[in-house]
Amino acid sequence: VVPAVAQTPSAKSTQSALPQTETRKPTKQQIEAIAGLPLIFEKNMGQVDKRAGYLSRMSSYTLFLTGSDSILTHSGKANNTASALRLRWLGASGAVTPQGDTLLRGKSNYLIGNDRSQWHSNVPNYQRVREDSLYPGVDLVYYGNHEQLEYDLTVAPGADPGAIRLEID
Repeated sequence: VVPAVAQTPSAKSTQSALPQTETRKPTKQQIEAIAGLPLIFEKNMGQVDKRAGYLSRMSSYTLFLTGSDSILTHSGKANNTASALRLRWLGASGAVTPQGDTLLRGKSNYLIGNDRSQWHSNVPNYQRVREDSLYPGVDLVYYGNHEQLEYDLTVAPGADPGAIRLEID
């Protein structure tokens, strides 16, 4: 929802009030502009399950990157349902650790509840996440925009692309 021009309270008002805003349905151009924005990958600093090294939130999906797995979850609001899709890189190196690539200026903050020890602030955001040596000589990079997730597999000269195997659950 895009706010319109704020209207300030009357100068005669004795109560302090926040400016009132009216909302309008976003235009097609505004929706397309948002959809074209790059995905933001957050480093997991305790805001989600510790098995995820990074996560990315899209309109109704969340992506968790664990190393050899990528899990895409969807929360269906209409029927209060949830579903998950797991991409598993079969035979991948068990030592793969996702790493943020292209640090963004923005940070995420999770200030939920009254217990400050559970808050997570200044969580780094990245434009991409890479997993080097997923297979010998094969690197994986995740990126995308709010309409689609993409990944590239880079195969070094002499490496075996036949080792790459993807299972979708």
